[in-house]
Amino acid sequence: MAARESISLEDVARMPTPGLNSPVNVSFSPDGRIMAFLHAPGPQSSFSRQLYALDVASRRVSLLAASPGKGNTEDNMSYNEKLRRERQRQMGVGITSYAWNPSPHSHSCSNFLT
Repeated sequence: MAARESISLEDVARMPTPGLNSPVNVSFSPDGRIMAFLHAPGPQSSFSRQLYALDVASRRVSLLAASPGKGNTEDNMSYNEKLRRERQRQMGVGITSYAWNPSPHSHSCSNFLT
């Protein structure tokens, strides 16, 4: 029988919860060649998201955009912004949304609206 690992209170209360630090807002470019997503790299406790692109053909991932410096954090947000984020249950900071440029002539990762 396998030994059981004990789960501490810190393990239970850790944010993001173990295994849930995964890419969000995944979408494909209008031509289907690029998949974009937001991800918070690094330690499990990081919520600072960056914009990445995966070239579907080559399977290469590239960092497209990141917040300058440390970006938005709970420490430098206004009280009203914190309340808005709580109402929307938005925990991520840094780049929190993006959109594809709807132009039919866009064929590269530079055609984002962030």
